Amino acid sequence: MEDQEIEEKEQSEPNPVTYNQDKWKNKKKNPVFEVQEEKGIDGEDPLVDHMEIGTPIKNKGGHEERRKEDEGGEQIVEMAIGTPLKQPGKATPEQSKEEGSKTNNTKEKPPDINKKKSPMKLVKSSNKNSIKGGFQCHEINEARGYSGGIWAAWNQEIDAKCAKSHEQFIHLEFANPNQPIWSIIAVYASPQQQIRDNVWPEIENICTNYSSPILVAGDFNEIAAISEQKGGSQPNVQRCNLFKDWMDRCNLIDIFPAGPFYTWEGPKRPNQEKLFKRLDRVLCSPSWRTMFQDATVKNIVKIHSDHHPMLVEIDEEREHDGERPFRFEACWMQHDDFKQFLKDNWNINAELKCMLNDLTEKLKKWNKETFGDIKRRKNTLLKRMKGIQCAQERRYNPFLNKLGKKLAVELEKVLNQEEALWFQKARCQWIKDGDRNTRYYHTKAINRRKRNKIIMLRNNEGAWTENLEEIKAIIVNFFKELFSDDTQTISETDFNYRWPYIRKEEWESISHAFTKDEIVAADNKRWKGIRMGKDGMHLTHLMFADDLLLFGEATTEQANCVINCFKQAQEVGKYLGANLIHGRHTKMKYSHIIEKIKSRLAGWKANCLSLAGRATLTKSVLSTIPYYFMQHSSIPKGVTNEIEKLNRNFLWGSTNEKRKQHQVSWPKVCLPRKIGGLGIRSLEAMNKAFHHKLLWQLLCNNNLWVTVVSHKYKASHEPHFSPNYKDSDSRLWKNLCKLWPSFYSNVRWDLGNGNRVLFWKDHWIPEITNLNQENMDPSGRRNTEATVKDFINNQGQWDIEKLSEILPTSLITKVVEIIPPNPNLGPDHAYWDDGKEGNFSISSAYNKIMGIGEEPELHWSTLWKSNMQERNKMLIWRFMHDRLPTKSKLASWSSINPMCLWCQSARESNSHALRDCPRISQVWKAFINPRDRALFFNLPAKEWITWNLRKKESFCSVPWPFIFSTVCGMCWHWRNLKQKDQEFEFPNGAHRAILNQAKIHAQAMFTYEATSRSHKKLNESWTRPQGEWVKLNVDGAVCRITDDAGCGGLLRNSKGDWIKGFTCNLGKTTIICAELWGIYLGLKMVWNLGHRKVIVESDSSNAIDEIRSSHKEVSNQLPMMGNIMNLLNQNWDVRLQHISRSSNNCADVLAKKSISIRNGFCTYDSPPCYLLPAFQVDMTGHIHLDPGG
Repeated sequence: MEDQEIEEKEQSEPNPVTYNQDKWKNKKKNPVFEVQEEKGIDGEDPLVDHMEIGTPIKNKGGHEERRKEDEGGEQIVEMAIGTPLKQPGKATPEQSKEEGSKTNNTKEKPPDINKKKSPMKLVKSSNKNSIKGGFQCHEINEARGYSGGIWAAWNQEIDAKCAKSHEQFIHLEFANPNQPIWSIIAVYASPQQQIRDNVWPEIENICTNYSSPILVAGDFNEIAAISEQKGGSQPNVQRCNLFKDWMDRCNLIDIFPAGPFYTWEGPKRPNQEKLFKRLDRVLCSPSWRTMFQDATVKNIVKIHSDHHPMLVEIDEEREHDGERPFRFEACWMQHDDFKQFLKDNWNINAELKCMLNDLTEKLKKWNKETFGDIKRRKNTLLKRMKGIQCAQERRYNPFLNKLGKKLAVELEKVLNQEEALWFQKARCQWIKDGDRNTRYYHTKAINRRKRNKIIMLRNNEGAWTENLEEIKAIIVNFFKELFSDDTQTISETDFNYRWPYIRKEEWESISHAFTKDEIVAADNKRWKGIRMGKDGMHLTHLMFADDLLLFGEATTEQANCVINCFKQAQEVGKYLGANLIHGRHTKMKYSHIIEKIKSRLAGWKANCLSLAGRATLTKSVLSTIPYYFMQHSSIPKGVTNEIEKLNRNFLWGSTNEKRKQHQVSWPKVCLPRKIGGLGIRSLEAMNKAFHHKLLWQLLCNNNLWVTVVSHKYKASHEPHFSPNYKDSDSRLWKNLCKLWPSFYSNVRWDLGNGNRVLFWKDHWIPEITNLNQENMDPSGRRNTEATVKDFINNQGQWDIEKLSEILPTSLITKVVEIIPPNPNLGPDHAYWDDGKEGNFSISSAYNKIMGIGEEPELHWSTLWKSNMQERNKMLIWRFMHDRLPTKSKLASWSSINPMCLWCQSARESNSHALRDCPRISQVWKAFINPRDRALFFNLPAKEWITWNLRKKESFCSVPWPFIFSTVCGMCWHWRNLKQKDQEFEFPNGAHRAILNQAKIHAQAMFTYEATSRSHKKLNESWTRPQGEWVKLNVDGAVCRITDDAGCGGLLRNSKGDWIKGFTCNLGKTTIICAELWGIYLGLKMVWNLGHRKVIVESDSSNAIDEIRSSHKEVSNQLPMMGNIMNLLNQNWDVRLQHISRSSNNCADVLAKKSISIRNGFCTYDSPPCYLLPAFQVDMTGHIHLDPGG
């Protein structure tokens, strides 16, 4: 009822809007410039914040000279946007005297309308407002008591009108003859939350439904992130998120201001720091940002108000236009003549600096005369094509048709050049080639350019300046002081005096570890470290290159001791970006992750990108922000759910207010691309995968942090790592212990000396998780802690009698197939069951947690490997999931008509929309061979896609997959146009337009493939050694079906003649162990033959890397590494080289043959018959490509 009474009162009162010059004569009825005589104020009221729209009048004194003071000493600060105006002339002494003598007679004449000022001014006030003269038109929202009130005033030459007036905002529209219509919303949100919440839906309604560029500026009385508040009580994160969501729904960009960041200064309450907030801001739509590319926002120094005024400048002021720096443009590479131009002007004989300077001048001239302006060429081509298309509609002309195709090809090149130009300027690697998102690149480049530009700078005294010369002086002086050396130059002669020499015994006394006596002495004194467990190591500090970590007891005495070490103590909040959290892990403590995600997934970006672009951006954000924090902490489920909600909504373009259809479920989206997803990973599963990585390091490494954590939580290491926890332990450690059973079920062991592997509990026999599950013992007499070495006899072989007592014959057979433990093999080696060559990876752990197999599905792998636009791939991906938003699909949950838009005779299903509709089938028949039509129109959806994408035929020299994807994309595009506009008609000659578009795509893809192929290395054949050197080629192999392994190798001289070869059946083992066994047995054979200069070649880069890095202390060392290193340390020359598989074909044949040979180790004095073809290829130098297997 109160709102209704207020509306009735406002309707009954006259609205003081659109005053012109004639109304100034009626001075008695002018409420704007009426002087408050009882206060003795010259038309101004104290505590008024002014915001001007226009371009500021430049004064040499900066902003301070543009501030106006009233007679009472109150000062008004203005904020301007617009076109530069002439500087008003200085007043004469007589005029100054006359103006100074004005009191009550001020109202006798109107303000000087000829005096030049900023074209527009916005004023917010919490008091009864008034504004100085100089503006002929205005719009007023009067204050209500001591709150609210907005004034807008502008000069009469500006064509502006008020579209809507609200008590908390004013919406103005501007019409310029030389510019499109744009508008501004001046906001003064109520300090009361309930009243303020009512205005956001109204502004959102304007922003979402207003088609022209729009600027929203003012005092919002809200912050968008906790970083926008300093001091005071803890900010309300939920309110921040709601305001940020509102900005995204409005599709607004937050223009980052120059000058002070916090715009409002609050009170200083007891036990709290002084409060600062960023309540004032300037927001704009992407179209406004691109329309006014040089627009900037400045927060000016405040005088009497508690708010900083904001100055918005639309046109950039260029007082000193310097020459633009030369930059190489990536779009030049797409010009047909550029490579030849560069080849002709690249003088290799000249000095580099002179040559580059000369080339720079020639490039500038070439860019101006030959390449031309991209935007002008684009507009010219569009106008010509529009004219041709209009003429073709009246009467078909073959010449115009040919010219139109030529112009279309030329336009496609220009569009690609424009995309490359803005891609380079945006410095953005989120979007892949082939999906044109020029509007996104353009807007992002403008934002980046303005963010990197220095508009204002604070000097040493703390004052902000925007004067260009002063900014230059500040920067120059800073670097002069930074690189100046006040001390004398240090010469080599006095170096030893300044840096004294430290003797060896002195250095050893400093660097040695603390003894127990020293620790006891330290405990008796002030500083007390902490002990990692009862028998663990004692820590007092850790020193890094630029960090120092101190450890001490949690007592007041020790805290004072730490404080005495530093003059200033700072709060420990984050270290290297990681949260140092004590206590509960609440959602609030991880809110900064959500804020970063929201800043990347802004609403305006969703409107500028296609579905393919949004999917790429979503994957990029997920891989760069949350994953870092997952590596060292357990993120609460509420945080991961919130992040996934943000990504889902961004991917499909949904908001809290306007929910759009999520066409494919999120679990399917999170699947790998090879089995039907988009490769966006589940955050909860990724957090567990990163924890698996920590557990892998605890199991396999023995570095410092593993030692500290193991002692702290008393984790057992006998025979290997086994964690346990209690309720008082940290949240991360408890989570690791809970994940240990699922993690350890994927760990397998390769036997070395058998000391670390438990016979009953561990997974060391292929295809058997552990013997406890395979052989139940009801008597319970077995020793479950027995190791594998306990079942070896004195001859180093398996103890069959002992095994027969506890295992059935079937299990004994599997055991004896494995090489028995041997002390010479080194320690047992743990490897990841699903990892590549046994190596742990986050990807393999994630797939194991999600239950994802390794084998890809044919339909999906065919789709993602095909050459087509990403936009069309996303369309076909939704089609294969049967999730296109067809009318039949929408009618299943709504009351719309499910019939096809074109034929109106059948329900519009996925297949009908892209294939079976009579209108669409006529297009397909123009391309499909008559003998294939029956199969084409009857295949199921997935088989239909696979059959077309794998088809090797061409149509008019265009590969069929390009034709197929283009038909699907353009038919769906025309269908959407029909959905929006019922008057849209299916194009005549649609197959010609499709063929032309397919040719353009094919040409672009072929150019890319040709460039990619030119960079690929060619396969190399085997090469002979030189001089006295001999060459040993070795390889290992594992059968994919039986897991049987073997290795083989051969030794040849400098003529390529056979010296000796070998094969060895290894039983059950991994591929990396098979490779190392081949290297070991080959080196041993060469050493026994007496050769002392040998080159060892293998096609396993992992095996070569393991040997080269064997000097590092690693607890999880592979078996045979000790024996290999002993051989390499002998007195001979050995070179290790990694080669391609085609160069190692003979060793590969021997290794695969060894799997079927059951005689163990065999040597060959001459090439065996099955090796002769491959051996002859190596002798002649021909390349043999092995498909693998």
